[in-house]
Amino acid sequence: MIEKYLVKKITEPVDWKITVPGSKSMTNRALLMAVLSAGTVRVEGVLFSDDSRHFLACLVALGFTVEIEEEKKCVTVTGCGGRIPRGEAVIDVGSAGTAARFLAAFLGLSEGTHYMDASAQMRKRPMGPLLKTLTGIGASFLFEGQDGHFPFEVTGAGLLIDTSDN
Repeated sequence: MIEKYLVKKITEPVDWKITVPGSKSMTNRALLMAVLSAGTVRVEGVLFSDDSRHFLACLVALGFTVEIEEEKKCVTVTGCGGRIPRGEAVIDVGSAGTAARFLAAFLGLSEGTHYMDASAQMRKRPMGPLLKTLTGIGASFLFEGQDGHFPFEVTGAGLLIDTSDN
């Protein structure tokens, strides 16, 4: 039996303060949530690491407005309600596994055609199961080298709903 957990939809702007613990994984999750939002989000307690810096660079390349305050361990991101500002972009996730998986999924669900690359180390790591799932829902991938591995071009399925006007 599959259990459902219903999340109450927020219909009015909220003024929440979220402090992220010093974790690259939590930082990247918070950044993804911020870009999925329909508004400006300030993330505090950001751990600036090679992985989070790659994630941030990818968000900038995708056209998101990002203000970085490393000395304050803060990042302010303006989300576009599930929409990616640039329908075409080149991003490089470096060796950031979280960024690789989250951004591949985000791009695979979104609209547009984007090119994703990674470090030599990340190019060896298989992405096949995730990419196969995304293909099953309408995304398509054009691999530059070995199937299921970086680098590749992803054309999104256009399934994300723009929530900025809701």
